[in-house]
Amino acid sequence: RWEVRRIDVLNPIQTTTFLRNEISSRQSERSGPLVVEEKRQQRSALVLKDVAYVIHADLMLEDHATDPIPKYTSQFERRLERGQCFHRPYLGNREFAAHFEQATGEETPVDQDRRIGTMLFDMAYVPDPDNAKFEFHRHGSDGAKKVKGRATPLFFDAKIKGGILEVPSELYERKRALEAV
Repeated sequence: RWEVRRIDVLNPIQTTTFLRNEISSRQSERSGPLVVEEKRQQRSALVLKDVAYVIHADLMLEDHATDPIPKYTSQFERRLERGQCFHRPYLGNREFAAHFEQATGEETPVDQDRRIGTMLFDMAYVPDPDNAKFEFHRHGSDGAKKVKGRATPLFFDAKIKGGILEVPSELYERKRALEAV
């Protein structure tokens, strides 16, 4: 598991808007099939453009990961070099897939301060059979097992200072406490 510690913003923050087509309701067994033309809405979306970041993160081994840490770091370096990943990283929306490459060490954060506001940190998958909204897999020393529970979003007040966004470490502690079995 990777725990992001900070993000260096390399390019000045710029935004652009575009229109996107969405539908106003979901299809379900009760509602029957949707006629998209009847449910279409156009919404304006504000997005970042010309983004570049350096992400600083620590590799944290889960209990079921029993090999030495160099195995996992060399695996990461090989995949990074080849541009391989299990899930393509994205920037807030899967439509905005990220390209990634090894940092050179020459990157410099922009000299910019900015309050981003409330930002989603992560989702904590909380085992809770009494309030089970869905099932998810929990990995342990005995392998993966299905667990009933709920997802709890975790947010933080994001600020960029001198081109650097610090991720509070207590967020990871809070997530681990919520997900504890």
